[in-house]
Amino acid sequence: MTRNPHQYTVKFVANAPAGQTATGTMADQTITGTAAANLTNGFAVNGYTFNGWSGSNGQTYADGDMPTLLANQNGAVVTMTANWTENNYNIQYTTNVNPASRTAGAAMNPNTVTSYKVTDPNVTIQPMTWPGYNFDGWYDNQLFAGTPGFDSGYECGSGGR
Repeated sequence: MTRNPHQYTVKFVANAPAGQTATGTMADQTITGTAAANLTNGFAVNGYTFNGWSGSNGQTYADGDMPTLLANQNGAVVTMTANWTENNYNIQYTTNVNPASRTAGAAMNPNTVTSYKVTDPNVTIQPMTWPGYNFDGWYDNQLFAGTPGFDSGYECGSGGR
């Protein structure tokens, strides 16, 4: 007589932080006996980094873990709940003011915000001023590639990037 190994189900919950929306899906996994569950995350939340799983079995797991024997009871359900850490984005202002210019000392960058999170209230990035020059806008990359697009009123935070 052969004994059939037990089967259990692993379910996944995206658990988006309050006010946020998760994208992606993860199908339930039916695990038989000592087969491994695949805990590779398939969810995403804008402005957050995935920080592992909390299992209904009381254990925590990292992204991509392949644990076995999450449950010993036939027909059990183990729920994996995603954990998220909010990202902090740094803002760096590079003015490209020529220090040899006789008006270099008059160049003014009115911005003081140095970082933001997606849950912060909107922060409006203001244009800089430099007598004798027209401000064309802020670049959104360190290489100054493309066209500067943020000439005034660019918002970052809950409603912006």
